[in-house]
Amino acid sequence: MNDKEEKEKSKELDRDKEKEKEKESEKKGEHEKEKLRSLEGTNLDALLQRLPGCVSRDLIDQLTVRIS
Repeated sequence: MNDKEEKEKSKELDRDKEKEKEKESEKKGEHEKEKLRSLEGTNLDALLQRLPGCVSRDLIDQLTVRIS
């Protein structure tokens, strides 16, 4: 019985470790998503600031090529 208990405990520890790894990877994924959102927001802000200066079709085309 002692050997079985030890095996069960080690299995539980392994499961806990896997859960912790999953949580860490989820946190990293969320952090990366937040970074992308802030970059997109920054790019959008820059675009909106430059937009009033785009008074011709050529300038608008140049701006759209830069952001894509």
